[in-house]
Amino acid sequence: SSSRSNTVKDYQVEPFVFTTNYLDVWAFDVYDKQNKTFKVARIGEVETLEKEWSNESAHQEEPTDSFRSHSNQAFHVKLKLTQVAKNRIVEDFPLTAREIIQGKDAWYYEGDVRSMEGIGRFVLSLPEHITILEGEEVRQYVREKAGYILKVMLP
Repeated sequence: SSSRSNTVKDYQVEPFVFTTNYLDVWAFDVYDKQNKTFKVARIGEVETLEKEWSNESAHQEEPTDSFRSHSNQAFHVKLKLTQVAKNRIVEDFPLTAREIIQGKDAWYYEGDVRSMEGIGRFVLSLPEHITILEGEEVRQYVREKAGYILKVMLP
């Protein structure tokens, strides 16, 4: 079940590694000839085929950030967090704990992210508890989503 294409379809894949906490599986899509991640929760049924892998040399996962986004591109981000935001980021994205430091007046998340979707959704969920200190890409993501909210959701 794909959120991007809003479709449900069958895939023939060569699965080769699970991500942290088994939330996703990296697999080589035999028909598209590319590596993809598949969310385990969206997999309805698995049928094991009596075929050997024929694309093992192409199996390659992309780097994944603490927000579970993956890409070969990285963007540096620094956020100032209230106690509420610090608690939520660690609860919702446990791998961020290693990227958070305590300051005199606040907590700070600093790290490289692979996509704006994960961190952007987090920032948008607690805007009164987060200040973007570094990361023009996440600022732009938030601006675009805020514009959509104001124009379409709250016209």
